[in-house]
Amino acid sequence: MRFINTILTLITIIGGFNWFLLAVFDFNIVHEIFKFSSVWEKVIYVVIGLSSLYCLSLIKMIYKSK
Repeated sequence: MRFINTILTLITIIGGFNWFLLAVFDFNIVHEIFKFSSVWEKVIYVVIGLSSLYCLSLIKMIYKSK
């Protein structure tokens, strides 16, 4: 379970970094990697969104363990 938490947290961090680059430099990493297919681009955004929702449940686990 710890491995899955780590992977999903990293996916969420990468998604946040993509938003940072988009806001500051107008550069979208996901679009640059998957510019040949908008379907794959949307799939990546869905995966990032779902991993961020899962990370919300991790906050509950963190505060429960303290």
